[in-house]
Amino acid sequence: MATSHRPRVLVIAAWFGPLPTWFPLWLTSCHLNGDIDWLLATDADLSAYDLPRNVHVASITMKDLADRVQEVTGVAVQFEHAYKACDYKPLYWCLLDLAPGHWDFWGHCDLDMVFGDLNAYLKPELLGAYDRLFGLGHFSLYRNNVKVNNFYRLPHPSLDYRDVLSDPDSRGFDEHLGVNKIWHLHNGRFYENEDVVADIDPHTRALRRISTKSFADNSRSQGFAFESGRVFRYFERGGRVESEEFMYVHFQKRRFDLPPPDGAGTRFWLTPRGFVPMDDRPKTGARLRALNPAPLVPRPSEALHRVRHGIRLIRRRC
Repeated sequence: MATSHRPRVLVIAAWFGPLPTWFPLWLTSCHLNGDIDWLLATDADLSAYDLPRNVHVASITMKDLADRVQEVTGVAVQFEHAYKACDYKPLYWCLLDLAPGHWDFWGHCDLDMVFGDLNAYLKPELLGAYDRLFGLGHFSLYRNNVKVNNFYRLPHPSLDYRDVLSDPDSRGFDEHLGVNKIWHLHNGRFYENEDVVADIDPHTRALRRISTKSFADNSRSQGFAFESGRVFRYFERGGRVESEEFMYVHFQKRRFDLPPPDGAGTRFWLTPRGFVPMDDRPKTGARLRALNPAPLVPRPSEALHRVRHGIRLIRRRC
């Protein structure tokens, strides 16, 4: 459980259906963040897993979650496919009673990610200054009080939570197209910083960072690693291999050929094919390119994707 000298934080993930092959790695990254608690709300069978003490599990179905959302909003929600749960993330406080304890902050996350050293980024002074931290669907924290928990209800000229929740299609209500607009319009105490996140572009074969706010730093020779509770990007610069640390790595929407091998545990590489045990830190760019192959000239579809994304970033700055 979280220690008394820090704000108590519970991060909630909801998952319906079979668990992904990398789930043990997600559990390991939660375990190594011992000052933070997690709640996994799921209909999956976890009897085969050795769960860390700071990971709580609640057995619920999609209907159970829909009923809870409907109870706190009065809206007849339409929950027909699991991905629609993303629209409910700003209301995950309705699941807090499923974990033992009292929480100063609650948050939501995904399972297609592994966490680094969260305490290095969630400093007490940062938590004290803001009511919401980070605006991405795969990780966001909210101060646990009535005002913040109901911020999603505030009016917006192009957005109404009742329309979103009653729509069977996913609307991205958990981030930029949804509650972020409401927080900005009503001047909520909202901290955003995508520079500390290794969000991997799902539209490129090689692992490349992407950001909705700015041009993310990438190199043709780069690799992403998890090392005993810390997440790094290694990259070649000026003939030397350097590194930078991130709060977590999010490998969204990827399907891997390689499941986590035995012994991947606390040190592994994330590659385009999956997970590889990490023996030592890379010394050459060639080693990075072997782990994360990136052609000099990207495929036409990837090149077009990068151009379109760049245009969107430029338009947002104008």
